[in-house]
Amino acid sequence: MKIASQVNDSRLSDALVTQVNAVNVSARTDKSGGGYYLDFSGLEGLSTDCLARHPLELDVAAPDGKNRLFFHLYLEHGRMSFMELSSTGEWPEDETEIRLDVG
Repeated sequence: MKIASQVNDSRLSDALVTQVNAVNVSARTDKSGGGYYLDFSGLEGLSTDCLARHPLELDVAAPDGKNRLFFHLYLEHGRMSFMELSSTGEWPEDETEIRLDVG
């Protein structure tokens, strides 16, 4: 998970990778064409004493080459709570065109 690799604290990064392998997406709420929110579940049994003060952020170039895509991962008590995905333009219809390892 690219966003977890942006974390300087290796304990939190490792905890996030573990959570990604266990997480379920419980809801997706669209944001009027410019992205969406993902709510997570399935992490109740996982705990970590690592805390992040701000959302973890990742941004990449949109497939159209003009806009940027933003990923904000929000944590509560060291657990993934929800992710916000947004764009400076329309969200790409074909998400397979998004390449998080760019740059």
